[in-house]
Amino acid sequence: MPVAGARRGANEIGTALAQYAKRRLHGEIGVRTLRERGSMGNTRLPNSIFVVLVVVAAVQSNYYAQRLPEIVGSHFGKSGFASAWQTKAAFLFVELIVIILATFVSFGVPRLIAAVPTSAINLPNKDFWLSPERREDTISFLRTQMAWFGCTLLAFLLFVMELVFRANLQTTPRLNMAAFIPALLVFVLSLRCGVYVSYSVSPGVQTNEAL
Repeated sequence: MPVAGARRGANEIGTALAQYAKRRLHGEIGVRTLRERGSMGNTRLPNSIFVVLVVVAAVQSNYYAQRLPEIVGSHFGKSGFASAWQTKAAFLFVELIVIILATFVSFGVPRLIAAVPTSAINLPNKDFWLSPERREDTISFLRTQMAWFGCTLLAFLLFVMELVFRANLQTTPRLNMAAFIPALLVFVLSLRCGVYVSYSVSPGVQTNEAL
């Protein structure tokens, strides 16, 4: 009996050590994968695209501000017809809020995450990914992902605003649903792809949670 108990204890210790080694291996693979793919710290391209989108938003707002009626349709039903109205000034102010929101998502959220203590961050296996030797790489990866998300979000919102602007140039405002629905599907698909890429380049997150 003592021998059997010792064997079981040894097996449990061996299993625990093997699982720990496996978690460490997958984690290191995840970090190396991020680095090899150049995902960490590579925010120059999405930042440049975001700036271009902001310029497009400014041009768009200035162009339609001179052409829209004083009262515009601000909400559209399933049929595409306007079901709610507001002043042109209020509507243009909404576009400004949209840009501010996308800017905060792209640049504010990553900096906020970097500033808060680890205990306040909700991340799978955060003790590993936010350990002192990996925190900088992890935050850099999140910053890049959020920058791309901000670009996607702003591009989609500007496209929707363009559809709304054009609808309000008509005598009876009607949103082009044939353009809106595919754009919405592309936006949702791009978000799902972004989530998939995030997990595919960091296998340690998934594996460690499963063990």
